[in-house]
Amino acid sequence: MGEVWSVQCKIRADLQLPEEVTEIELVSEGLAAADTTEVRRVVLRVKEPGEYEARLELRTEDEREAQDLGRHWAYDLAATLSFLGSCRARVSGVSITTAPPKPLGGVTYKSMIAADETAAFAPPQLILPHHLGFLLKRRPERLRRALGWLHKSRLAEDIVDEFVSLVVAFESMSGLLKKGRTRFWRCDSCGEEVRECPKCGASTESRMSGADALQEFAVRVMGWSHRDWKRVWDLRSKLLHGQADVSPKDRRELLPSLIPSLEGAVVTAIKMLSGLEPAHAPRRLRTRPWFSDAVLHVDWTAPSDDQGAQRQDSGSTHG
Repeated sequence: MGEVWSVQCKIRADLQLPEEVTEIELVSEGLAAADTTEVRRVVLRVKEPGEYEARLELRTEDEREAQDLGRHWAYDLAATLSFLGSCRARVSGVSITTAPPKPLGGVTYKSMIAADETAAFAPPQLILPHHLGFLLKRRPERLRRALGWLHKSRLAEDIVDEFVSLVVAFESMSGLLKKGRTRFWRCDSCGEEVRECPKCGASTESRMSGADALQEFAVRVMGWSHRDWKRVWDLRSKLLHGQADVSPKDRRELLPSLIPSLEGAVVTAIKMLSGLEPAHAPRRLRTRPWFSDAVLHVDWTAPSDDQGAQRQDSGSTHG
């Protein structure tokens, strides 16, 4: 059946609620005891105007899945409140525990406290005065759009949103990267380029599409393997065309491994199309730890009645 995990988060939002409402509780109906990975209960408390505390309960057998789902549901709740209230909503902290609101004495519980992801970037880069000349360079609107989406990716609260923002930034430059270029047919399985038809000898050359230009840039300029490109493009198609849901495994394994490479391609393309030297800032890409990599893990035992306020804690920090 798995354990029941409690997800607590703080949300800042400009919600308009009736003045007499200080707490809202929602309970899922029709969920059997064996149902897993479903939110069973949500409590939203008003701490002060514009600041709320939410508590969600979900059941899962896997601790890692509890982390991923807890983070996902926290941001999903913020997005839902933003939608319903036609306002901005932002998660400012997340913690997960197996402890109930009133822990039982002598029972050991697990707790995980996440770092503030928006503050978990590496130190900012040093900008020298001559770097700011980039502001005065004439840039096509498509390049300005790419810069805007790159900026949005660094403000994203959810890993999927960050990936999508980077994909849009990269695709914004596809027309500039292809500009009158041609391509030869390439095998979908291995990526091998075939310049002539093996049967009749005719050239396979054709006008390059935007997707072709992006693939060539990723493989030839950035050094991606054909497999790397296929993983990015397949996930992009899944997300942008609604072909399938993003699985917990995608969130845990695929997205974190693809985002640094994709950000690198976007930054390099912007520099190249702007006529900047490779050594021009930014020279080093920023990365950030994900929720499951920047967490304080604590196993603790609730005090029994005869122990008073004393608590036995043991924990380790990862990240």
